[in-house]
Amino acid sequence: MEPEVAIGLSLTNNGMPTGVPGLSLIDLGEEPGESTSPVRIYSGYSGWGAEQLEAEIATGSWYVVQASPDDPFDSDEGQWRRVLKRQPGFLSVVSTFPDDITMN
Repeated sequence: MEPEVAIGLSLTNNGMPTGVPGLSLIDLGEEPGESTSPVRIYSGYSGWGAEQLEAEIATGSWYVVQASPDDPFDSDEGQWRRVLKRQPGFLSVVSTFPDDITMN
């Protein structure tokens, strides 16, 4: 983890595209302009070794879903459940699982 790394996200089309329509990366090195769009800054960075992430996805260790532009601005509390609940099929059921599966 590298805490000195940060990215900024904004609900605007004025920055670099993120792959999620309506959500942009913003340049944290520039002075903020006049904007009413919310900005959220995430600090820290974790990386993977060569092909490690692809292997983890292939084994089902990650759920890969389409993001909503509002996701980064949603409350952290319960965010995982809300994102999964809007997914089709099995993933919406996963949203109802307890945090500690031994408590099921």
